[in-house]
Amino acid sequence: MRAYVKTIQRHVAAILLLGIVGAMVGYLHASNTPPTYRATSRVLLTTDLGGSATDIVQGSNFIQNIVASYVLLANSEMVLKPVIERLDLDVTPKQLAGSVSASSPLNTVVIDVAVTSGDPEEARQIAAGVTRELAAAVSEVSPANKKGAPVIRLTTVGPPATPGAPIAPSRRNEVILGALVGLALGLGYALLRRFFGASIRDASDVEEITELPVLGEIVESGRGSSFLRAVMSDRRGRQAESLQGLVTSLSFLRVPKGVSSLVVTSATPGESKSSVAAGLAAVVAAGNKKVLLIDCDLRSPSVGLVTGLESAVGLSNVLSGQYKLSTAVQEWIPNLDVLAAGPIPPNPAQLLSSTAMEELMEQVKADYDFIVLDSAPVLAAADAVWLGHVTDGVLMLARRAKVTTGKFTKALDILEAGHAPVLGVALTRVRRGHRLRYGSDGVYGKRSRERVDV
Repeated sequence: MRAYVKTIQRHVAAILLLGIVGAMVGYLHASNTPPTYRATSRVLLTTDLGGSATDIVQGSNFIQNIVASYVLLANSEMVLKPVIERLDLDVTPKQLAGSVSASSPLNTVVIDVAVTSGDPEEARQIAAGVTRELAAAVSEVSPANKKGAPVIRLTTVGPPATPGAPIAPSRRNEVILGALVGLALGLGYALLRRFFGASIRDASDVEEITELPVLGEIVESGRGSSFLRAVMSDRRGRQAESLQGLVTSLSFLRVPKGVSSLVVTSATPGESKSSVAAGLAAVVAAGNKKVLLIDCDLRSPSVGLVTGLESAVGLSNVLSGQYKLSTAVQEWIPNLDVLAAGPIPPNPAQLLSSTAMEELMEQVKADYDFIVLDSAPVLAAADAVWLGHVTDGVLMLARRAKVTTGKFTKALDILEAGHAPVLGVALTRVRRGHRLRYGSDGVYGKRSRERVDV
């Protein structure tokens, strides 16, 4: 129930907007719809079958049995054609039948005739004409007595009157109906977004779909500045601090011997995995640890682009035996080496799941304190599944307001099906206003430039 309430709260603006639009559509429809008037008349079926009590009872039962037939007669051409000719109406009997309705209350011999029209006087005239012609038709089809007179007659007990107010449209009702329809569409939209296209926006969204811990929220960089540049240029900035929080969370995970190697991946492309992997490696290296960053995305490598290093020689060369690790590794910053992807191979999945990859990981684990692997998105390739088995686990990234819960859940299912250990989840591109800067320069808060006492 909390999840549904949160879904409604998240999309309350869209729901209210659709409700307002629906109310406006109802108002405009009512304002532009011609008024409709209704005139009604009531007739009573009577009989002359005998004078004794038995005859009266039999006559009453007979009328009740045939009253439904006379109700149908009110919409017949036999009744409506004379009405059209007398009033000189420019319609056919079939068209007029759509404006005439007749009914009989249960267990009665009363027939109610109702006529709708855009002209109140015309509605009264047609109702009167239908009542008159119905009486004539009943007399014509009625059984006759010994004298040849019809034994069943129609008597008008409620003559039609000219309606004073239209029955439709009702602005109030149409506005309410339009608003309700709009709100219903808004609720439907919210629920569809939740089940089929709702994007992950905060940690609580992740908690609703998985029991994995949310290890961090990586703050987005400002306009005109890349995330990695912001991390490298300001170690006390929001971006660097958010990565430091991720490192701290990783250190508290209950993993045997601690986390010394991990795979950084995401469900879909464009979720900042390469930038976060490079930034994470840089933050760990700043703590005087020897770190290695490996670009394992052999389909669309990006580490070389974000670090500015040469990508012509790298992991694919090492795994294929063309170069040794010491030759392919490049130093980026103090304590941080990078192994780029190298040439894109025709068989990336086979290389990453090969024995050569396992041997390479055993070698680098002995030489480095911390290893970060940048892998292809899970929904694009299953590389992260293989790499998860040669590291301490997989760190799943989820870009705020981009990846949907459906795609993220599917990616987790793939990792679970491959028995790849998943360490946790980190949100990326979190708005900068969600975190505060705090540092020795006296800045605390999103806009405050005043020094504070600590």
